[in-house]
Amino acid sequence: MKLQKLIDTLKLEVKAGKDRLNNEVTGGYASDLLSDVMANSQVGDIWITLHVHENIAAVAALNDLAGILIINNRCPDESTI
Repeated sequence: MKLQKLIDTLKLEVKAGKDRLNNEVTGGYASDLLSDVMANSQVGDIWITLHVHENIAAVAALNDLAGILIINNRCPDESTI
């Protein structure tokens, strides 16, 4: 499934990375421990987290994740965007 379809289906708001909406989502990973995500997420996963700081972008890039879904109405830090 393309990231755009997931966004449309779940009525999500895109805060950053609008140029990556054609990314293929092949799985999901939920964790708030960055080292856990680095060690166990897979390429193409959508990462579900409550973190908003810029380190999440680095972890997502490191593992070539499809995107990051931030929960609980949290907004990413300006430096993350």
